[in-house]
Amino acid sequence: MLLAREGRLIGPALRDLGVWTSDGSGGLIVPAVDLSERWGYLDHEGRWLRGPEFDRAQSFSTDGLARVFKEGAWSYLDLAGRTVLETGFSVAGPFSEGLAAVGLEEGEHGFGYIDRCGQVVIEGRFASAEPFCHGLALVQDPRSNKYGFINAAGEYVIEPGFTRAHPFDESSGQAAPVEKDGAWGLIDRDGRWVLAPSHVWIKPFTQEGIAHFMSRSHDEGYLDVHGTEVIQPQSNDGEHFDVSEAASCGLVLVTGRAMTGHCYFTAQGEQAFPDLELEWAGDFHPCGGAIVLAEGEWSVLRRDGRVSPLAHWEPVSDDDGWIPGFDGHRGLAPFIGDGGGTVLVDANGADVCRIEVDRDGSRLSLLLPDGTSIGSWEQDPDEDGRPAFTKPKPLFSSGPDEHFHLIEAWKGGVVGLARGLEAGEPGPFLPASLVSWEERDPYDLDEDDLAKALAGAIHILASSYIKEELWGEYLFLEDHYIDAYDRYFTVLRGELSAHYGEPLSKPPRRHGLRSSEGGGLAAWQVGERTLYLQQHCNYGDGDFEHQLWLALVQEESAEPRAGDGSSSPSEVS
Repeated sequence: MLLAREGRLIGPALRDLGVWTSDGSGGLIVPAVDLSERWGYLDHEGRWLRGPEFDRAQSFSTDGLARVFKEGAWSYLDLAGRTVLETGFSVAGPFSEGLAAVGLEEGEHGFGYIDRCGQVVIEGRFASAEPFCHGLALVQDPRSNKYGFINAAGEYVIEPGFTRAHPFDESSGQAAPVEKDGAWGLIDRDGRWVLAPSHVWIKPFTQEGIAHFMSRSHDEGYLDVHGTEVIQPQSNDGEHFDVSEAASCGLVLVTGRAMTGHCYFTAQGEQAFPDLELEWAGDFHPCGGAIVLAEGEWSVLRRDGRVSPLAHWEPVSDDDGWIPGFDGHRGLAPFIGDGGGTVLVDANGADVCRIEVDRDGSRLSLLLPDGTSIGSWEQDPDEDGRPAFTKPKPLFSSGPDEHFHLIEAWKGGVVGLARGLEAGEPGPFLPASLVSWEERDPYDLDEDDLAKALAGAIHILASSYIKEELWGEYLFLEDHYIDAYDRYFTVLRGELSAHYGEPLSKPPRRHGLRSSEGGGLAAWQVGERTLYLQQHCNYGDGDFEHQLWLALVQEESAEPRAGDGSSSPSEVS
């Protein structure tokens, strides 16, 4: 369903939406798919203008026509939802400059162009064909498999001689990226080189008239239509910066490990918002906003430089840990709010609505920012017992609920877990390293593991693994996990000390259960065995792990002596 600006639900139940377009009369129109997987078009009041009756439906092109697919063929609708052209073609592209590419024949040589009346105006003799832009269209010759450009009469203006190519820039039509002899350059409308082939790649031009490139030295940046490098960040130590390919609103995100946070550049190559220090930043979106972390606060940054701090935990991240931010055609970004609910925020940083899920995951409620309920839905668990609705899991503000496997240890039960180890029978065990990809149970050991195994019993209280891609993207994650596991260790050491007394000043195993690159270690003499609490921290090739282990070990030979301390968090190495 749709949420109207005044806070009411309108329209039918939907599975997804396309891109909103002006209907030419002051309203809006959007392709939408209902729960039965049928597509149609809605207006801004949530009313069906057409359908749902199609297998597929596309957004409207600049020519004011949209493609729909039904019964094996494409047709075209106008902004009123009326069918204006039935083509009978199983392959058809959007209209641009009065022409649309269609598959006229079966096989590899069948692409040509039709006009708005459905008449074939350019015969099907191309292996592929792109929309027209400033009077030229990119096509592929079926005999040589090379690319060239034709005019509206179907005549080659630039002969096919390129292994790959992109259309001319939409802003001026002055230049097109092409590849020849394994390198990319730019050509003008006469096929002459604006920039000789010299780059690993040149991407299509953005609406701002700039194109992302990578040089042979693997520097990234942006070129204008004259081949001038308008954005290419430089550093004194020769660092290679990551320059985003998602330029929007005339702004480009630039990151680098040597840089202080992230920053943006304009399409003219100037640094935007130079006084703004950002610990993390996402790409700008067409809605005019970007998600940023500024001075420890998650915020919305506007294209004019205004920053709106948010009173929410963090932005929602997907299963792989990436922040989707603002949806390109909806202009709302999901955040995790107090209590774990999802809050949708607009590009001005204002809360639009809140999504709450009951504890058992059977009920989802939609509320306005003031708490007014505007709808709720109930659904039974699936056949495997999984709840119908779930809350998003925090990544940047994750805590005990996300880190602990045995949450009772954090809720006052660590002594009880230790007493359980005392009562159990000892056996061989060896804690696994997540960085070393040892995905196994500490008791599931092979012959090599048994040679290094300890005798006793262990609980893996908590563990967290941050892969290389995430740490590289969110450098601040390291401090978050260090602080969290330091706190866990300190609290649990205190609870165990209150029961077992002061830790040993010199634990029998000074490196603990397994060598660690950081973290705390405490040990207590329990009869003839030693109780260990270890905060294990280890770094791999760009990734890292934190674990918290509680183990009772039968030492082979030990001369423990009671003391008045233990190593503090981050002291063991």
